[in-house]
This record gives sequence, structure tokens and C-alpha cells, in this order.
Amino acid sequence: MKASKARPGPTARKSTPRATVLAAAVVFVLTLAIFAGDVPKPFINFDDDIYITNNPAVQTGLTVTGARWAFPTLHGGVWIPTTWLSHQSDVSMFGMDAKKHHWANLSLHALNASLLLLLLEGLTGSLWRSAIVAAFFAWHPLRVESFAWACERKDVLSTTFWLLTTLMWVRTVRRPTTARCLLVVVLFVVGLMAKPMLVTLPFTLLLLDVWPLDRLPLRGAWDWAAAKRLVVEKLPLFAISFAWCFVAVFTERHGGAVKSMQKFPPAGRVANAIHSYVDYIGKTIWPTGLSIFYPYRQISLAGVSTIAAGLALVGLTAVVFTLRRRAPFLAVGCGTWERFFRSSGWCRSAAIEWRIGSPTCRPSACSS
Repeated sequence: MKASKARPGPTARKSTPRATVLAAAVVFVLTLAIFAGDVPKPFINFDDDIYITNNPAVQTGLTVTGARWAFPTLHGGVWIPTTWLSHQSDVSMFGMDAKKHHWANLSLHALNASLLLLLLEGLTGSLWRSAIVAAFFAWHPLRVESFAWACERKDVLSTTFWLLTTLMWVRTVRRPTTARCLLVVVLFVVGLMAKPMLVTLPFTLLLLDVWPLDRLPLRGAWDWAAAKRLVVEKLPLFAISFAWCFVAVFTERHGGAVKSMQKFPPAGRVANAIHSYVDYIGKTIWPTGLSIFYPYRQISLAGVSTIAAGLALVGLTAVVFTLRRRAPFLAVGCGTWERFFRSSGWCRSAAIEWRIGSPTCRPSACSS
């Protein structure tokens, strides 16, 4: 994997490094302060028991024996050794004090908000716009589940590695070295071992090549040679993602999460996917009626509501496509959001009962 350099221009830094770090620190502290009063004290009996309270391998803390268990186990129908090691570390530091486990989740969430600010500012050079986006990400009500539910450690932890991988990729693009390329791969794999949601990260990197890295600009004729080069340089990441998809399907089949087509026919899955896209957009705009569990709905693909939701998505896509040259950030933003959405399993057969869930990437990602 050898990255070619980004073009200068839209990625030029406009703010000072000190101001950027200060803004990231402010976002981190404010995120902790805003949600400090909402950190729950007890564990709950919904997945927390599977991951922590009734899991002897986690309750013993971080030990050699526990680490040996974490890597081969398919406990809970998932393969997430990074997450298991994280839970074990919490027990070693905090015992079974649920509030401190939740605080660890909140701290990771606040860190992610800071990392997002650093990433966006580094990409665009716009400090205040980056700070606003990071704050929206950190403080939106949809984000609460990821730190208020102890077993959602995999959500915030995988997001940390998603952002670290992307930050290192941007540095690699600007100053390519073999060591940086290898570090990108290492961070990517460790993140996948926290939660398979990262399988779509290579697609996101391609979107960043379009904007703001401007390695594949939308202005003028499409540069097929440049597009091919950018895909080829990411082939190792795509190969890892492809292999991880098989791992995720295998582990979830092992855990009984994959449902049959007889129980959930394709037409119903597509209808639910269409409604889920629209529902999540709606909850982003007006976050009411939130829950950690949304039962699967029997919806007709030919129903009026499904057709209306589908037309709304087509209309939104058409607007974004029309504005792709004047406002490429819209196309990239929507594409990135859709990649998150797809990786979270809305259209897949596993755990199909989950419709809308954890906001970092929505329902409990490739592995709920």
C-alpha cells in the first residue's frame, strides 16, 4: 500500500496548532460536563450480562488467561478481542463499579469528539466549522446510548480506531512513508477487532480523496486513471475488509444472529431498510422516541409509506448529485453517512430485529 500525495489548496491549515488543540480540549471537557449527570450507576440486564456481569472471563480482569480467552472466543456471537480486553481492563482498574465503566465509555466518546475535530480541521483548515461539527456529533441525543450502555464499549472504542486510522491515513497521504502505511493497517485491524463496523472505512477514505483531499476532484471530466490509482493503493485495506465480512457472518451465524429468508423475506428487509434511512434522518433532526431496541416491523415494499420514503431518499440523492460540483462536501458527507449506515447492518440478515440503535453507526453495528 503506497499512498500518493494530496493536492495542495483546500487542505491548507488556517488556524494555529495551539488553537486547534485548545478547541479539541474544550470539546472534550464540555462533553464530559454535559453528560456527567446522565452517567448511569447500575448495569442493565440487556446485553450487559452477556458482556460483563455474567462473564467470568471479563470479571477476572486483564490477565494472561483472560487475554488468551479474548482472542479465540466467539462469546455473544461476535469476535471482538479488542473490546474484551478493554472490558477486562476496566474490571482490573474499577472492579465491578458500573458507574466507572460508564465513565470510561463517556471518556472515550469525548475523546472521539476531540479526534473528529482534529481530523476535520486538518482536512479543511476551518477550525470553527470543525468544532461545530464535532460538538454536534458529541452532544446530539442519539449519541447517549453509546456511553450510557456499558456493553456498547465496542461502539465508542471502534470509533476511536476509525478516527485514528483516518488521521494516520491523511498524514500518510501528505507525507507517505512505509512506517505510516503499516500503522494505518495496524490501527484498522485493531479497530475491526473492536467492532466489524470498520469494514466500510476504505470506502470512506475514497470519499475523502474526492473532498477535501482533492485527489479526485469532481470538477471537470472524471479522471479514471486517478480513480484507478486511488483504488489500487487501498487494495490491502479492501482485502482486509472483504475477509472481515466473512468473519462477521461466520461468527454471527455461530451465535444464531443470522435469520433466515423465510422468517424475514427480502422484500420486507428492503422495506425496513428504506424506512430506517428516513427514520434515522428524522431522529437526527428531531430526536424523540429514542430507544435501545426497535422491534422489526412488518412493512410492505409496495405500501404508500415505503414508496413515499423511497421517493424522499431519491429526491435527496438527486439534490446532492446536482450540487456535487458546487458543494462536494454534501456528496462526501452523505456518502460517508450511508457507508456508516450500511456497515451497521440495516440491510443485512443478522440481528434483523434491530432497526435503529446506536448512533455512532446506528444499530449495534456488524455485531450487535
